[in-house]
Amino acid sequence: MDVNAQYVGFEYHYTYLVFCGFIVWLIIPGIGLLYGGLARRKSALALLFQSLMVAAVTTFQWMFWGYSLAYSRTAGPFIGDLANFGMKNVMAAPSPGSAVIPEIVFCLYQLLFWYVFHAQRWAQVLTFFEVLAQSRS
Repeated sequence: MDVNAQYVGFEYHYTYLVFCGFIVWLIIPGIGLLYGGLARRKSALALLFQSLMVAAVTTFQWMFWGYSLAYSRTAGPFIGDLANFGMKNVMAAPSPGSAVIPEIVFCLYQLLFWYVFHAQRWAQVLTFFEVLAQSRS
């Protein structure tokens, strides 16, 4: 059984998502470099690595409960349920975002924006405490 048979002829959607995903992936170290430039010089490399570490931690969160709470098909109007906990039943069905993209591809694309949100939030907090420590010394 070919689960991709329903998506034949729509391969350009995958190419577009891969290109856009690559562009979004470039934002993650860019956030570390941006906030590293706002903090002290010796903190730039640390903020770059911390933005990539945030990507590792948030991957775990997104794959286990984040996607299910955001895009569950049996969800309420404001928050989802844990019907897709651990990526259960997220495979080749059409995604909530588009009928021509499998749900797993949509999930991985949305994961990149999950990265960017948390990397930016974490970098802002670290830069705030860095600037606060500089102003006290």
